[in-house]
Amino acid sequence: MEPGLDSRRPFDKLRMSPAPARATPSGGEGPQSRDILLISFFLNAAIGLVWVGIAFLGIELGADALELGIIGSAAPLTYVVSTTLFGQMSRRFDARPFLWFPLLVYAASLLVMGRASQWWHMLPPIVISVGGMGMFWPAFMALVAELGPAQHLAKQLSAYNFSWCAGIAVGNAVAGVLSQADPRLPLYAGAAIYIICAAVLGSRVREYMALASGWQPSEEQDSDHSSQAASRRLLALAWIGAFAVAFAMGMARMLFPLLGLRMDLARSQVGFLLSAISVAQAAGFLALGAWEGWQWTVLPLAVLEALACAGMVLAWRGQASLDFAVAFSFLGLAGAITYTAGYFYGVYGQAHKTVRTGLHEAINSGAGLLGPLLGGAMAKAYGLRTPYLMAAALLAAAVILQLGVLTVVHSRPRMA
Repeated sequence: MEPGLDSRRPFDKLRMSPAPARATPSGGEGPQSRDILLISFFLNAAIGLVWVGIAFLGIELGADALELGIIGSAAPLTYVVSTTLFGQMSRRFDARPFLWFPLLVYAASLLVMGRASQWWHMLPPIVISVGGMGMFWPAFMALVAELGPAQHLAKQLSAYNFSWCAGIAVGNAVAGVLSQADPRLPLYAGAAIYIICAAVLGSRVREYMALASGWQPSEEQDSDHSSQAASRRLLALAWIGAFAVAFAMGMARMLFPLLGLRMDLARSQVGFLLSAISVAQAAGFLALGAWEGWQWTVLPLAVLEALACAGMVLAWRGQASLDFAVAFSFLGLAGAITYTAGYFYGVYGQAHKTVRTGLHEAINSGAGLLGPLLGGAMAKAYGLRTPYLMAAALLAAAVILQLGVLTVVHSRPRMA
């Protein structure tokens, strides 16, 4: 059997005992680490504003379910390509000093998008803006992961994940209110936030880089081969779940506004219901931050994905707002553990963190690409509720595949 795996409890735990990592700081943790979480919050509040606004603007410009799916898939397609490209380039090029630049490109693209008069006019600004963010997010996420010693990595990532998720929840809710007046207002508000964040980040990024470089891993941490080997195996399981959950999230966020309006819900109600995904995800991130050792346990991953599957079935059959609030909350909880697990296993003990965070973002975005696109095609052909049944089937398949992979790992003969 391979190191770090307990064959006697195959469906309960993949647990190892990592040696406590020691860090030798040349500086101390300071307000910079809190500042970067605030920046993450506001950037993602802008994203929450923008993507609800884009859906409502597309509907305003006459887009049907398939065309909304095309709009919703344009960003993930661009992001998959750009994060993979910039993630590999990070071995030779450090993008961190230039993190302010893609934020300005994004803001300018939103201002142009607000002038769209046809739904397809929105596509070029989406591609340009998101292409630049493929450089931003992997480098930013790697910087966050480096702002402290390795033994605090799980808590660091929990705080970061909570900040961006809370931002999206707030942005979704505010976007629903602003869209009542004009669906372009969320785009303009998002642009203003990105310009402000670009100015702040441009003036502070070298401080963050200096703080990150002050934490040097010890030889003991580098020699923890068993922990690193197990994290690589768990990474595959986490990415399977992350793909299925991100598929369902991307589909719901882009297509539910159309279903909600057909159900005679106000736009503000649609925004608040979509924010349930992020509220539940943020709560999940907080729980993971308080749960010592969750990252070496597989069972919660499968259980929460199964809960998300049940939520999608509820959304398929649901008639009331409460049904969708519960369904989206289940989806958010699953998203908390799959996203955090993929992020954690990707950077744990890795020298080139930006490469792994780039792949992590590419996988989530690839699912976010297929969710709106396939969901939109299904909705146009078979009705607005069928995409939820498709998402439920994918989540069920992910759980079965994860448990199958886990069984194969535990059935391997012990190595002499």
